[in-house]
Amino acid sequence: MTTNFNLDDVRGLDLNLLVVFASVVRHGSVKRAADDLRLGSSAVSMALSRLRLVVGDQLFVRNRSGVEPTEVALDMYRRIVPGLEQIAGAVRSRGSFDPHASDRHFRVGLSDDLEATVLPALLARVRSQGPKLTVVVRGVDYKTATARLDDGYVDVVLAAHPTDGAARYCALTVYEEDFVVLASARLNLPAQLDLETYLELQHCLVSASGQPWGIVDTVLAAIGAARNVTITLEHFLAVPFILERTGAVVTMPRRAAMVLSERFLLDLRELPFPSPKFPVGLSWHKRTDSDSGHHWFRTQVCETIAQMNERPDGAVVRS
Repeated sequence: MTTNFNLDDVRGLDLNLLVVFASVVRHGSVKRAADDLRLGSSAVSMALSRLRLVVGDQLFVRNRSGVEPTEVALDMYRRIVPGLEQIAGAVRSRGSFDPHASDRHFRVGLSDDLEATVLPALLARVRSQGPKLTVVVRGVDYKTATARLDDGYVDVVLAAHPTDGAARYCALTVYEEDFVVLASARLNLPAQLDLETYLELQHCLVSASGQPWGIVDTVLAAIGAARNVTITLEHFLAVPFILERTGAVVTMPRRAAMVLSERFLLDLRELPFPSPKFPVGLSWHKRTDSDSGHHWFRTQVCETIAQMNERPDGAVVRS
């Protein structure tokens, strides 16, 4: 076997320093990196000091929330993360994965609406089969999915508009989602909304892009209509409280709306026009495609959703 690097260049390098370095870049904090690595902060600082001597750069500068990488560090991070992933895959057993015996960490990226709908059932399923497994949940949406997969921040992403079109990713659509209206019961909305009433309401919009329009507005524009968006959020967490205090309504994905409706006693109504639909799916990097553990975890996600879609109580229904 031939190599395309000089062994003398890496002979004296402690790869643990690169692991520590990558974690600090990822977390933007020495303390958070230490917690993730289960090390003391002083040990992380000492590792960075050793790596600075090797690289000849300060690597990080302090900011208000922790540290940020220098340009040299960012370039180095982009280069070493794929290598670290390949090393991990090379030394990991290629035999069948035994979830009951394994203590692996699986990092899944989710938007907060999917955290509310899919995550509880997924965690219960994983825990029942792998009592020593750890699931690390990180906030990711369709805008950030590819970058987070590239840098190893997550192993898989479950999000709207699964990643496709790039040779280095794999993607699988697991269901199709549509929209409904959610409102405070105090508004006493009619059981069936008409378009005029819908347009007269104040609307809260949850937009991953932060822009005060979305796919629903595109559909309305096509029929010569526009809604009155007065509140724009990037996350769903505050939606129930805002609906109760402001009298606004929100048009949001059906599954998350059903969960919030049940938990916060909110009214759910169908749209007075054909709802736009969008795919929700799994995305993962091809470097993990053949890993038996990753394959097992992806299967758990898909089977969790399939089971939820078949629930007879209507908590989660097919689009």
